[in-house]
Amino acid sequence: MSLILWSITLLIAVIAVYLSIKVTEEIERVAAVLTALICLVFCLFFAPLPIKIAILLLLLMSLNYTVNLISRYISSDSD
Repeated sequence: MSLILWSITLLIAVIAVYLSIKVTEEIERVAAVLTALICLVFCLFFAPLPIKIAILLLLLMSLNYTVNLISRYISSDSD
């Protein structure tokens, strides 16, 4: 059941992102972006455990990469 809810919220979020790119009016763009954000939060809530673990690992790896990049920038800046 949660896989179906996850799929539906992910689909709605993708459609909302697409509409926010294609729409020219400001109000509709803001509504589409807010819809996408809300659906992505629900999508993370309904996601199966392997997907949650994969997202967590990707965030940790990107954080590690960012910290390494910043530390190299700081150390090269002080030279």
